Amino acid sequence: MHYFLLGPSGIGKTTFGDWIELNSDYEHIAVDRGDNADDLETKGLADLRKELMEGSPESIASELNKRAVAVGKEGCVLTFMSVEFVDAQRIAEFAEHGNRS
Repeated sequence: MHYFLLGPSGIGKTTFGDWIELNSDYEHIAVDRGDNADDLETKGLADLRKELMEGSPESIASELNKRAVAVGKEGCVLTFMSVEFVDAQRIAEFAEHGNRS
């Protein structure tokens, strides 16, 4: 299972994602870290950016599953910048494929 954390700026999404990575069997992937390169670039996941915005939830889950296995984790937690929005229908589609928002 994979989790997507979205919300307003400054509420602690990235901090919580970092905490989850340290205290569970999930990898934190920060999709935007402000001035720094985000984890999609630094962790070799640049191709996932387009998938996240336009791809099928099934293909996104598949890519995240591959990543989790590659790093020996159960799943991934992705944190997004505050201006990222996902509509309710897309969230429902993600949920059908083992992703949670």
